[in-house]
Parts: sequence; structure tokens; C-alpha cells
Amino acid sequence: MYLSELATALTERLRSRVANGEISERRLARLTQLSQPHIHNVLKGKKALSLQACDRIMVRLGMTVYDLVSFPDGVCAGCPQRKSTVEVPLLQGSLGPGLPLPRVPDPLQSFPFRASFIATLEGAAVVRLAEDPRMADIFRPNDLVLLDQSRHRRRQLESGGYYVINRRGEGIVRRLWAGPGRGELLVGDQTGIVETVRVWPATGEHMLDIVRARVVWVGRYLLAG
Repeated sequence: MYLSELATALTERLRSRVANGEISERRLARLTQLSQPHIHNVLKGKKALSLQACDRIMVRLGMTVYDLVSFPDGVCAGCPQRKSTVEVPLLQGSLGPGLPLPRVPDPLQSFPFRASFIATLEGAAVVRLAEDPRMADIFRPNDLVLLDQSRHRRRQLESGGYYVINRRGEGIVRRLWAGPGRGELLVGDQTGIVETVRVWPATGEHMLDIVRARVVWVGRYLLAG
């Protein structure tokens, strides 16, 4: 098999995933740092991906050439390179009022996620939540949340999204909106917007000191009643 055949196989795999709703053209554009129209033409067979773009997609989706090669039944079925999941590290400590912001991965604990699910996340990490009375209707103690630490998404807020913010060393989860003024953050709990935080100086780097991650998934253990 030649490199051109592998690139074609990758395109076919991507075309199938888009058709099945597993991933969108927009997400593929982010992965490859190409325009969405270019990706659309690639999937239509009008253009080809460069080898550099192929590498970026495969790394972000947790794929290797083993995922692109057809093997006879029973051959390489257990190859570790063919895993479709990625282990995401669990941060030590808990996230909540009065507790220091978790930063260090636990060397002994991680959680598996589908590679395609976390493909567009940067610095993906899982952290356990502590009790937070101001968010009790949404989050519970011991909930696990998946974090996206992308610098771009921490600067360009998703209006009303859930974020980890650094409040003088403690880490808490709150809803955020961009305020009307430059460098203003509107911070909300389960009741709505409750305060305005002014970032000074109003630059991207100082914003990143406060907005530490975006919450993209939450899971919890169900206790027997």
C-alpha cells in the first residue's frame, strides 16, 4: 500500500463518519486548519488532503494506519494501535468553593473517551466536583466533568456556557457571558447573572488567568435509593 492509498482510505473514513453524523465538516476544518469549503471539496472528491493535514486529523482523532488498512478476519484484531478510545487524565483534588484549583494529573487514574468525541479539545482533563451550593441544581458533589483548556475557546466565550474560573486561587464552575465593556465578564450561577468581573488590563492573557477551562461534559454515579 502506498501513501496516496492511505490518504484515500482516510478520506473515505472521514466521508463515512460525516455521513453517519459522527463528526461534522466544521470540526474537520478545525482539525486540519483548513477552510470548511476546502474540506467540503475534499469529501466530494474534488480536492485531496495534504500529508500534513492527514497527520493532524489522525493525531486528533486517535487514529493510526492500522485503522485505514483492511486486515483478514482475526489478523491484528487486538492491535493496541487500533483503539478508538483515548485515556483522559483525572486531575488530583476537587473543584469547588474554598478549594485550590486542581492542576496536577493523577498518575494512577484516567477515564476513557471516544477519540472522535475529544478530537477538537485541547488539554482535555477530567476533574471531580466538590459541593457548591450556588450550582446545586445543576452539579452535584462527586460529579465528573470533562474540561477543554483551549486558549482560543477561553478567549472566545460561548455565551452562557459553563467554565472553570479562577477566583483568587480557588476553582469554581460558573456560567459566563462576555460583558458589554472590553474586558468584562458576566458571571452567573443557577439563578442567573449575579456579578460582573472586570479583567484588567483587558487583554487575552489576563483573561486566561481567570477563565481556565470550558466544561464540555458531565457524568455522575447513580446511588441506590
